[in-house]
Amino acid sequence: MSEVKVEEEIQSVQNETASPPAPGIPEPEIKPEDVITPNILSAIMDGYNRPELNLVDFQAKQGTIAGDNYMSIMYSLNINLENETSGDSKLLPIMLKVLPRNEFRLKMIRDANIFVRDVNMYKMVLPAMEKFQREVGLEEEDIIKPWPKCYACETDGENDFLAMEDLKADGFKMANRKEGLDLDHCKLFITTLAKFHAISFAMFQGDYDAILEKYPWLLESMYNEEKIPDPFKHFIQATFSQHANMLKDMGEEEASSFVGKIYNDDYFKNLFALIGAKVPLAVIGHGDCWTNNLMFRYDPDTNKPVEIKFVDYQVARACSRAVDIHYFLYTSPQTNVLNEKEEDILQVYFDEFTKFVKKLGVDLETQELTRENFNTEIEKFRYTGVISGLMLATMMSADSSDVPDMESVKEEDFTGNGGEEAMTNFITCMLKERAMGKIKNIASRHLPRCAEMKQYL
Repeated sequence: MSEVKVEEEIQSVQNETASPPAPGIPEPEIKPEDVITPNILSAIMDGYNRPELNLVDFQAKQGTIAGDNYMSIMYSLNINLENETSGDSKLLPIMLKVLPRNEFRLKMIRDANIFVRDVNMYKMVLPAMEKFQREVGLEEEDIIKPWPKCYACETDGENDFLAMEDLKADGFKMANRKEGLDLDHCKLFITTLAKFHAISFAMFQGDYDAILEKYPWLLESMYNEEKIPDPFKHFIQATFSQHANMLKDMGEEEASSFVGKIYNDDYFKNLFALIGAKVPLAVIGHGDCWTNNLMFRYDPDTNKPVEIKFVDYQVARACSRAVDIHYFLYTSPQTNVLNEKEEDILQVYFDEFTKFVKKLGVDLETQELTRENFNTEIEKFRYTGVISGLMLATMMSADSSDVPDMESVKEEDFTGNGGEEAMTNFITCMLKERAMGKIKNIASRHLPRCAEMKQYL
């Protein structure tokens, strides 16, 4: 396909299914035709590595709706191919992830190496994890690959992109983030997470320094206070302040008092000391394992989830196993599952992790992988999950129509005169009854469970 024809196709493609922006928010400026360049298409074709197939044309549309993705822009791309010998047609479905062009969002993404992490996970870590499983002699049916195939990626600072297989074409789909996950979904997730963690644990024998020596960019940076823009700090402060006021209005005086103290001068330092800690039983964590970064495939007869894939490795890090576990527990399950089935979920994780690391050649006794040590790890890091659950409850429970278009948000919107009011309005437009219930449950029932809570408040 000639470059001229590609350019013509880019000009003609339209975003047919983009959801309407929230009231008062301008129409997003970035269209597929602004992003999908001949270079990207050529890189995808090279990665697909089917030289007998020629690119005919493509169609593209916005790949996610408002509220489903905050740190990148996704496009669903269908590339039409033709066999140069037989003339047969073939469709190549792609999910294309690109950086936002909003300077406010870009600064944080680049300072925390978010997109670089995502690309490096697909280029380096995930292939190494698959290779390791084969090298230790696992049978093909025992090898896990809970991630989409990557065809092409780039992080040159200007034309960053990540092109992956579109899992929806194979029957995978997101669960409902607003309703939360039932126990079947949670058990499938935690089983897979345990095995995912087990691979990197076995590769590095739980050695935190060895992980960072091999992959230095996995050093925690999301909670590095020096790299957090001031408006985002204001957003966090306003979130917890609003939650505290809401809890007080609901008669939850003690919970309100606790939540009102969460954001203080040591907020980032405390979280960095936990999430970025050098731990004795380290793994490569996903970092952002909540409902919208999980894709499920279902049994057509029972409608039960039978397979899962993890997407968005933008916050991957070297860390404790418990960081990912708690992040999931306090963001994604239905409230009754969190309250009543936590111990069952943790037991599934422990059993699967120990079984899989043993299969990968780890000596359980030498590594002291006991349930007692696991329990200690879980309790030490509970605070990280509780904070994440409270922080994200509003966005996770919002209706798509109430989520502002993040590309239209500017730093000056939240600074200077009126900045505090704008920040509060930004949060309020997404605060729904389901979020209030989630916040109340975590603040009144689970925040007091954090062993060292008073140390942080």
